[in-house]
Amino acid sequence: MWPLTFKPAQLSAVQDRELADLVDSNSGVLSAPPYSISHWGLDVVVGGSFTIAYKGNNPKSYLTDVLGKRPVEGVSVEQIKFIKGGATPASRTADTPPFYGGSRRIHGPLGLGGDPNKFETCSSAFGVRSPSGTTYLVTAWHCYKYNDTRIWTNRDTNNLLIGNVTADAWNTTVKSDASFIRVNAFHRVFDGTDPNPRQSKNVVGMSLPNAGDYVCASGGYSAIRCDARVGTGADYYVANGYSGATLHAKGSRTYSPTGAEIYGTGDSGGPIFRYTNGNTEALAYGVISAGLNGKEVACPSLAA
Repeated sequence: MWPLTFKPAQLSAVQDRELADLVDSNSGVLSAPPYSISHWGLDVVVGGSFTIAYKGNNPKSYLTDVLGKRPVEGVSVEQIKFIKGGATPASRTADTPPFYGGSRRIHGPLGLGGDPNKFETCSSAFGVRSPSGTTYLVTAWHCYKYNDTRIWTNRDTNNLLIGNVTADAWNTTVKSDASFIRVNAFHRVFDGTDPNPRQSKNVVGMSLPNAGDYVCASGGYSAIRCDARVGTGADYYVANGYSGATLHAKGSRTYSPTGAEIYGTGDSGGPIFRYTNGNTEALAYGVISAGLNGKEVACPSLAA
């Protein structure tokens, strides 16, 4: 597996939060005519940049005045993207490019067992970038179909074709239940749950799994579960949902010390991570792979 790198964010997590708070404190004016903004923050259509979607007049001049009176250190209005016509915010079940980790993915257009109405529903882990600059979205190997590698996002029931799996860890020396979707991806993971499924965190790097570390699991089915801990190494077998081919994989065992469920069906391929920098950012640990009764899961490490 090639080394993975993470592209630096345009704004820091603190700047993102302060800018969002600034817009929120002025939302009474901005949400009404003549501006009528509909969404703001990092979780709208254009993804990684701080974005404001509006239906009326462009609020750029108004925000310039607001930032002049209440500046956010290191931020100018030129760093904000403005979208005319409104926008549908991205979420776990309605992700849009650039795609994030922790969102629902639909694999296999012909369905499981030849049933056209039965699909493998999994999750995405992390947006990563190869040394050449190509971006990929990581998911689980056991979720995708070899003879049709197309992947969809669950765009709130209207599935959107996003790209194809173009690489996996099947033929590598260190076997890993991971595959790579060639797509416009970004280094953020959804970590919210109802009523805020659009919440996400910037992924600022990765960490080797150390026994005893407390981590979070995030998936399109279970949302965020942080009652998880890294255990011993895992040497296990996992079967592809479509072909039945079995992969002898290696990873780390992650479990719930309290016996709580930390994942469910549909979370395979989702991210294992831990918070850092005062819970404002995330460090990538691994990918949800195979488990037992929702309380214990084997996870291939991204740092393997």
